[in-house]
Amino acid sequence: MPDSLLSRFDLVFIILDEKSAEKDKKIADRVCRNHRLAPKVNEAFNRFNEEDDYIIHPSEHQNAKNDQIIFEKNSIYQQPDLKSKEILEQNFLRRYISHCKHNVHP
Repeated sequence: MPDSLLSRFDLVFIILDEKSAEKDKKIADRVCRNHRLAPKVNEAFNRFNEEDDYIIHPSEHQNAKNDQIIFEKNSIYQQPDLKSKEILEQNFLRRYISHCKHNVHP
């Protein structure tokens, strides 16, 4: 690209791409997992707005759920080749913190 087309804020980097099938497979796996498991923009927006009062205390709707999911499924942090760790769901963690605030007085 000619210098005249570059603005003063553009940065130019030279990147050497070394051939490595293993590295390429890891990158492709990560990109595919990000796209497969990431929520769609509309779903994320709806989840952000629905019944959320931005307070840590759980709503009655959340308390009514007896089948509350505790651990996330299909987390982007799970590595297929590594031993995966269980990650707590955000709603469960929110309820647990609220319970501790009300019932535990050190």
